[in-house]
Amino acid sequence: MASTHRGSFRRLSYAGNLCTLHYTGPLPGTTGTWLGVEWDNPSLGKHSGTHADTRYFTCLSPSPTAASFIRPTRPHDEPRSFLDALREKYVATNNTSDSKATPKNFIYFNGKLAEEIGFEKVAAQQAELGELSVVVLDGGLVAGLTAEEGGGDEGWDRLVDEVRGTCGNIVELDLSRNLIGSWSHVAGICLGLPKLKKLTLDGNRFDHGADIRLEECRMAFDGIEELSLEGMLLSWNEIDSILESFPSLKTLSLASNNIHAPLSSLPTSTLTSLNLSFNPISTFALISPLASLSQLSSLTLRSCSLSSLTLLPGPFKSLHHLDLVSNEITTLSDLNTIPSSFPALTSLRCSANPFYTAIPAEESFMLTTALIPTITMLNFSSISTKERENAELYYLSRIRVEISKEAISSSINLREKHPQLENLASKHGQTEDIAAALEDQKQHGDSSNTPLINPNSLGARLVELFLFSKSAAAATAQATRPSNKNNNNKSTVESQKAIIKGETKSYYYSLTLTVPNSTSIYRLKSLVGRQINILPRQFRLVWETGEMDPVGRNIRNPGRVGEGDRIADAESEAEDEEEGKTGKEEAAVGWIRREVDLMESSRPVGHWIDKRYAKVRIEIMQD
Repeated sequence: MASTHRGSFRRLSYAGNLCTLHYTGPLPGTTGTWLGVEWDNPSLGKHSGTHADTRYFTCLSPSPTAASFIRPTRPHDEPRSFLDALREKYVATNNTSDSKATPKNFIYFNGKLAEEIGFEKVAAQQAELGELSVVVLDGGLVAGLTAEEGGGDEGWDRLVDEVRGTCGNIVELDLSRNLIGSWSHVAGICLGLPKLKKLTLDGNRFDHGADIRLEECRMAFDGIEELSLEGMLLSWNEIDSILESFPSLKTLSLASNNIHAPLSSLPTSTLTSLNLSFNPISTFALISPLASLSQLSSLTLRSCSLSSLTLLPGPFKSLHHLDLVSNEITTLSDLNTIPSSFPALTSLRCSANPFYTAIPAEESFMLTTALIPTITMLNFSSISTKERENAELYYLSRIRVEISKEAISSSINLREKHPQLENLASKHGQTEDIAAALEDQKQHGDSSNTPLINPNSLGARLVELFLFSKSAAAATAQATRPSNKNNNNKSTVESQKAIIKGETKSYYYSLTLTVPNSTSIYRLKSLVGRQINILPRQFRLVWETGEMDPVGRNIRNPGRVGEGDRIADAESEAEDEEEGKTGKEEAAVGWIRREVDLMESSRPVGHWIDKRYAKVRIEIMQD
């Protein structure tokens, strides 16, 4: 690296474009002196601080085009002192008592003179700087207490007193995107503002090599409760060191500072809200040091490229609000770690993530609600008690579908994949139903105990149908036929009776048929009719999917549903009463059992049923 001819750190502005001076000196192959600057807007530069393959300075910005070399003779914008910028913006410049004042510029709209009314009163109010409580000097070319560095301690104290006497009632101050180059200049301004509570310094650049006079800064920043340091390209160590001077800080924004990971906790015990948006923090594990902030209640991690929500070693015990908008979280299962990492969480924002946009918004809302039992607000929408109950029941129905499709083969795998399942199943009285579904899956397709089936073989296209009837007519008709002595079918039926709790004693008739999924419904009804000695037109077949649907809600369910969907009729409601769950109770929580009529047609069984096993009810038609 070339030897650096470095002058004092300095902030400059050219035609309103801010930059930081890093280098002053010659460049090989040229004459005269050059200034090496880093533009706040990286698109204005041409390189990253190099010339002829030699590096002369290093930019804070990661952009390869943030720097330029310019001549010292290039005219730049004149810096202002804090009070000069304040007066220029908030004090009227027209002097009505001066007879030589510049003539007033009249304003015309469509050729008609626009009369100004009441602006004299507004100008008079603005002139009262001592009454200002909120001051915004964003982009005001403010360099500090003075327009130039220096001034000595005596002059410094005088300027602090002048600020206090001129505008000492300021409560909120915005000094974003100015020419301030150090914390000392900020402290000098704040010393004259004893009532200051909120300070915004977004987009400034401070000299990283300058000494921070902590005692002076602590006096200046003692009462500040809100601090914004967005886009300042500060390192975590610099942030850590300056925050020692903010003993009363409650809200801190560090967005867009290119922070890859918090290396330690922050030296403030009063912090309640922290914003780390637009920083390259890829996993939850990188923010684990912040768990020691005992009063932290709000954490914002927008657009941080978060892709992994790994379990944190220590939970954020007091955190109530978490913002994860616009990250790279791909699957719903990533949310499983949130309840243990944030046990007190009540509000979550997670829109604009792949997992949330891959399915309809309403379904995403319900599944996220079910996965995180403590939240009462999701994406700024309140979650009512009924909405939570509906979401949890829908989530349980999804798990039953997942089991039936052989995605889960044991209770151990089930608990690992769905940590909230045990609590939800117990809450809604479905523990035994889930256990029965697991047992059912084992007996009808446990991939760990049966060989893999070639998808092109006949076995892959077979559907096992457990058919049953609660109608005495079916039993009467069957009595006229020889008994079924097929041992395989008998054992299959008995196993189903053992699994389906509360239904075994009420069956008048049941059998098991294994048919290709290409079998038409006409053919299926003919086969069933022969078994029960009833004409096909005298009964209908109803597939009990085992899933639940919300009433009046348009939710996309994972099971295939055809136009034969229907609400359970009086007979099925009577069946529910035997199980201790009436149709009226279901309606009270807004859920119904999903059933599908296998309507007579040439359509194959596989059009309706996309599983290897299904439970079908035989309903006798009344004459």
